[in-house]
Amino acid sequence: MSKCRLWLQIAWAALSSRSNQVFYDRIASIYDQVFVDHRVHALAITEELFRLYSTKEKDTRVLDLGCGTGMMSTLLADSGFSVFGLDVSLESLKLLHQKKTNMPVLQADAEYLPIADGSLTAVVCLGVWRHFADPLKVLSEISRVLSGDGVVVIGYFPPAIAGAIHLQKGIGKGLVTFFYHLLIRKLGYVDRVDLLLEEETIKAVRKSYVRVDKICSGGHWHLIFAKYPIRESITSDANF
Repeated sequence: MSKCRLWLQIAWAALSSRSNQVFYDRIASIYDQVFVDHRVHALAITEELFRLYSTKEKDTRVLDLGCGTGMMSTLLADSGFSVFGLDVSLESLKLLHQKKTNMPVLQADAEYLPIADGSLTAVVCLGVWRHFADPLKVLSEISRVLSGDGVVVIGYFPPAIAGAIHLQKGIGKGLVTFFYHLLIRKLGYVDRVDLLLEEETIKAVRKSYVRVDKICSGGHWHLIFAKYPIRESITSDANF
């Protein structure tokens, strides 16, 4: 399918869906063809986790939060990790299940994870952080389900419309961002496309984890890599 036709489908889904969940349900079948930029970051995350847990992959329980159609989940599973995927889009999860029939998948809201306290070794979250209405609540839930020495990796914060149309620097960028945010609020979506998201996320994570690092990925993008969650409630001071 041509890129033009793919983007026409994306545009129609965006204008008619009225929620992130319905939007991703409608584009699930073409997602992997459109968002190819995510793979380089998924590989970087997989390499970092393998470096940390290279001798005990099978005992490393990893949640792919906002797993979509499973690019990240598949790479982790193929590297030997015990992985399960969680997403709001049922159609995306169906496609992931077709790729990995033995991988557990779960449809749920990231703000209310149906997972036991301290039961996970790692949580990875690639490309979806921009869609959370209350990222502090999501971060609190991630901290709750991680073990005491658990790791969370949050990555890829491009100032890009729909995560793919990158905005160029300049005076017009602020206006484009403003009108885009105005439009998607009217349509019922959440999609942060401004440069402040990464900075705000790092600030919040530093209040919630003992060790926080920023790792380069795909040239000039970054992954936030945090370990040892602090068992305290996360306040709203992070200016999300």
